Amino acid sequence: MSPRLDLVLDAALAAFLRYGVKRTAMEDIAREAGMSRSSLYQYVRSKEDAFARVRERMFARAVDQAAAASGAHDGPVEQTVAVLAVKLRLVASVHRDSPHAREILAEHDRSTAPGQDALLAGLAGILTGVLAPLASASPLSAQELAEVLLALTRGLEHDLDHPDRAERLLNETVRLLLAPLEETA
Repeated sequence: MSPRLDLVLDAALAAFLRYGVKRTAMEDIAREAGMSRSSLYQYVRSKEDAFARVRERMFARAVDQAAAASGAHDGPVEQTVAVLAVKLRLVASVHRDSPHAREILAEHDRSTAPGQDALLAGLAGILTGVLAPLASASPLSAQELAEVLLALTRGLEHDLDHPDRAERLLNETVRLLLAPLEETA
């Protein structure tokens, strides 16, 4: 990705966080990027294109961070906690930074589903690998364990008025669910 496109996507994200997706205009993104609207069109075709690219980049970075977090910890339980914390922190940061978080992170919107699907697939892939050693001690496969733990995380994302509490609940619940499997695997 070119530095100039990165600048445009950073500007678009700032505008979306400030005004929401529906109220953001290409003029807002151009102003935030310090360029003319006609120059902006060299990098993105429309506000919708900018939004899709912002989400795609945000989610790709989250998958990269989750992979790095997994590699920075030992043992499947600690690795799982680290991967899921990346997802929870991503959502918490958008909630913290914008009153338009639900619109930006909308999972139910057909236009944003592909990016969200790619994020969940990337995280599920990492978690499936991390959880593979525990699957022999579980009635669930590693993939099913990953799906359940991602669903748990998504549930905690619905109430982020207290993000520290959500992260504590995530950590404790993952340990509660996986520690017995780790002991018998």
